[in-house]
Amino acid sequence: VLGLVAAVHGGVEYMEHTRGQVGQGRALFVPLKLCVLIHRALGGAYIGHLDIMRYFQKALRRADINVSLSEGFSPHMLMSFALPLPLGMSSTGEYFDVDVKDAPSSSEMISRLNEQMCDNIKVLSVIKIPEDKANKCMSLVTGADYSVTLADGSAFDEGIFRDGIKRFLAQENIMAVKKTKRNESLENIKPLIYSL
Repeated sequence: VLGLVAAVHGGVEYMEHTRGQVGQGRALFVPLKLCVLIHRALGGAYIGHLDIMRYFQKALRRADINVSLSEGFSPHMLMSFALPLPLGMSSTGEYFDVDVKDAPSSSEMISRLNEQMCDNIKVLSVIKIPEDKANKCMSLVTGADYSVTLADGSAFDEGIFRDGIKRFLAQENIMAVKKTKRNESLENIKPLIYSL
């Protein structure tokens, strides 16, 4: 189970979008950048990231949310997940951001979206990302909590486990391979571990 901790969580509920005037009396819509918190139960853990993206694109359309589209020959919804989950993981809190041209209140948007959700996925909150913050949820996420559950009948000795955790954290450096699209590099992840 994964729960993300974001700096935007608990932000103020928005009520309406703003727009400015441009040109000869035409209105220029200033899109709202919204951060959506969702819960994905175990039944939704085996849905791949791209399928989850398509799922929410359809849900936003069915909920009649006026989402901003990219420009160009093949417009697509402006949305992205903060930390896409690996296949097989459920979550108690996942964030994605979406640009909308206008929107109802937070509570109405949550209600509309949840009417389109299956039993395993629910929208928990919708907040506006403050204008003085970075413009994506990905840059606002400050940490993640992981819970690991052992299968019934698994051999487990709590003393050995706790001793292993102490030895692991006692290391001066904890090196891990960081993979990007271009290369791989070794990185010390010890400063990134808040607690274990």
